[in-house]
Amino acid sequence: MDDFFVYGDSFEDYLTNSGKILRRCRDKRLTLNWKKCHFMVKRAIAVGHIISSEGIEVDKAKMDLTVSLPLLTCVKT
Repeated sequence: MDDFFVYGDSFEDYLTNSGKILRRCRDKRLTLNWKKCHFMVKRAIAVGHIISSEGIEVDKAKMDLTVSLPLLTCVKT
């Protein structure tokens, strides 16, 4: 598993849900890389999208990069 998100409508809900996820990881003997773990963030980027309390939106930096790519000159069929 690469990414997963934990949320809650309140801080207490978030702590409860985080506890459930961490217990499940422990029970299933999954190892987390703590250097890559981020807790209690208000915005996160995943799979080219920004996830926040405002919803899910496309990461504009990824869109700018895609638009600036040169056009293909050789296409194999």
